[in-house]
Amino acid sequence: MLVRAVFRAVTLPDAPAPYNHLLCKVCYPAAFHNSESERNTGLLPIVERDIPYPIVIFFNGVNVEKSGYQWLAEQLAAVGYVVVLFDHIAELFGVPTLTAGIDIAAVQAGHYGTRPTSTTLAALLKALRVWNAQAPFNGKLDTETIVLGGHSGGGTLALHNANPRWFAGVRGAFTYAAHTMASTMLGYPAGTILPVAPESAYLLMGGTADGVIAASSGRYGTTDAQDPIRRTFDEAIAGGRGDCYYVVLRDAGHFACVHPEDSTTGRQFLEGQAANHIDYRAVLAALVSAFLRQICSGGEDLTSLQQETSIAAFYCK
Repeated sequence: MLVRAVFRAVTLPDAPAPYNHLLCKVCYPAAFHNSESERNTGLLPIVERDIPYPIVIFFNGVNVEKSGYQWLAEQLAAVGYVVVLFDHIAELFGVPTLTAGIDIAAVQAGHYGTRPTSTTLAALLKALRVWNAQAPFNGKLDTETIVLGGHSGGGTLALHNANPRWFAGVRGAFTYAAHTMASTMLGYPAGTILPVAPESAYLLMGGTADGVIAASSGRYGTTDAQDPIRRTFDEAIAGGRGDCYYVVLRDAGHFACVHPEDSTTGRQFLEGQAANHIDYRAVLAALVSAFLRQICSGGEDLTSLQQETSIAAFYCK
């Protein structure tokens, strides 16, 4: 399958300049008909098919550029999804930061659950409806079937906002190295796990060698490196339908889902020389693809993948 991408800009109406824009890259399955227009512009139409394409919106980790997740976007586009990656700079605790966009006030104790914690998702969904009427998509996007993805802090945003009561059409979220344990700085008691929408499906993935979560435990008043993700699965997610999963990758670090890694940004230094650089992309892509098939088109569950050699633990509920 030929995969192409287009760039689009999105304005955030409620954000102050210069932090009021998103730079998006939208990957999709493309068809090349060798027309003069295609040869001159490089803009190829989406592959025609009888059913529209589900949409994946991916939230990057803090100070991790969207290019680090392009490998996954390409693989998902190749099997029939349209994937939105984006970069956004905003002030986070007063520091200009590459972030997926978080409303800190909406996460604080007493406010969480009353409104979205994402400052970017509403604008992205509005933009997708506009783009759907334009080339190269030409009405082929399924704006009523949306899945959120995310890594690290971006994964936490995906979990917070996979709520169809706030965003119609959102079916669920998949994440790597993400949880909903709340910082004590936001007014929560130590170890508090924030709930997520019970209507949605979830795939939580993590690694046994995540040094960043381990080094961040002081934020939450806990010392167990794996505790936040497992507790999120156990306590925040209702389950009961067989479409919620927690998968642990053996010896995988915090940035196992990023390729190529950029050692100049993010917090890779917290894992030091112990970080494992095994290529986990094949198993991650297989897990995510299977999860999307299950929740978007009624495919089989993920249990056939639990014997993969790089999987240390597999839970479903």
